[in-house]
Amino acid sequence: MALTLFIICYPTKDSFFMICSAAIHELGHLLAVKMCNISPRGFYIGLCGGDMQINSSSSYTSDICVYLGGIFANAVMLCIFYKTAFGYHNASYALLNALPISELDGGKALRSALSCFLNPYTADRVCSYVSYAALFIVWQLSIYLFFKTSSNLTLLIFCVYLFTVPEKHR
Repeated sequence: MALTLFIICYPTKDSFFMICSAAIHELGHLLAVKMCNISPRGFYIGLCGGDMQINSSSSYTSDICVYLGGIFANAVMLCIFYKTAFGYHNASYALLNALPISELDGGKALRSALSCFLNPYTADRVCSYVSYAALFIVWQLSIYLFFKTSSNLTLLIFCVYLFTVPEKHR
């Protein structure tokens, strides 16, 4: 969703960098899946970002590895392409996905990490509270940035989208 909004609002060479960053992110997940010996059921990269469906893994540790694989891949690209537009876009993609928001990789990794120590219901409840708190902070930041720059609506629209995702998907 964020990738689509970015491409629609800013159709430039940055669009190409964002698509490449999304592809690298999803390939990082795929590499993590292979390293954890989990078989993927489906994998795609499109204008709305990417997605991978996996058969259930054998452990929460494997889940954490898979969720953080994409973030790690973007971080590696940032190190390689430091101080370039491509490095910047990989950093943005990694930071956004690392947020502890239920729909993002950081939130999914947090849920798996908490599930190692708590029962699944409690882990879900804690993750919901952390997710809404983090999303509220990012939403406040997006409002500030919008009024400060008077032009960039992308983060604000992305926050509204995350707020409206049905609870069953969280």
